[in-house]
Amino acid sequence: MGSPPTSASELVAEPTVATLADSPAEPPAEIQPPHPPEKKPSKRPLYWLIGGVAVAVTAIVGVILFSQPAIPVVEGISQITDDGYPKVPSAVVSDGARVYFNEIRNGTQVLAQVAATGGESGLIAQSVPGSYLAAYASDPPRVLLIANEFRNHPLWLLPLPAGEPRKLGELTGFDATLSPNGTIAFVQPGELYLAHGDGSDPRKLFSLPVLIEGPVISPDGTKIALVLTFATTESPSGDQFAPNRAFGTIFLEAPPSMEMR
Repeated sequence: MGSPPTSASELVAEPTVATLADSPAEPPAEIQPPHPPEKKPSKRPLYWLIGGVAVAVTAIVGVILFSQPAIPVVEGISQITDDGYPKVPSAVVSDGARVYFNEIRNGTQVLAQVAATGGESGLIAQSVPGSYLAAYASDPPRVLLIANEFRNHPLWLLPLPAGEPRKLGELTGFDATLSPNGTIAFVQPGELYLAHGDGSDPRKLFSLPVLIEGPVISPDGTKIALVLTFATTESPSGDQFAPNRAFGTIFLEAPPSMEMR
């Protein structure tokens, strides 16, 4: 055991300094760069895909809906005559202000007219006696009439609101119509014809083993719609026969063609 310190200088310890040689050598720690955070798959491309599909579907549905022709809807019915005369199931046409139709007076079929808003009907005196009203054209205003003669049905044009009827050459038909530009389509048994507005240059479009009815020319004059009645078929009860009907469209390009539905 050593002797205690005898002076104050002995009480102060000598400082020591650590040097690199005093401790074992260690390699410095390698500094690692910080790891970037792990990226999660982005959902943005998926959202773009879903949005694109939705827009495409919406566009297709819109085209389908708005490209279909509007279906006519009857919003109301108004009686415009109250004269008690029987009406004939022929064409009923209008120029917007007046309505033209056939009716029976004193046992005779006549051509009559009435205001589109209703009122008292009146006769068109210049009409062809016993004729059927077939069609109306507006430029100039006129109606196409089919005379009811025995085994012969000549076609006539009657100017409106007044004028003398004019026979259309040798044209005859059981049904007929006018286009806006005056072209005439008329029907004979199993045959459909087209002629100029004055009755000239008639030409046969089709010959079919069916009953052709109700020809209507499109406003642009490129198509004719009609009703085709084929041979009758026996009904399920066996005691009646039901007509087999189809709708046809004739395209007036060269050469004409027809579709049925």
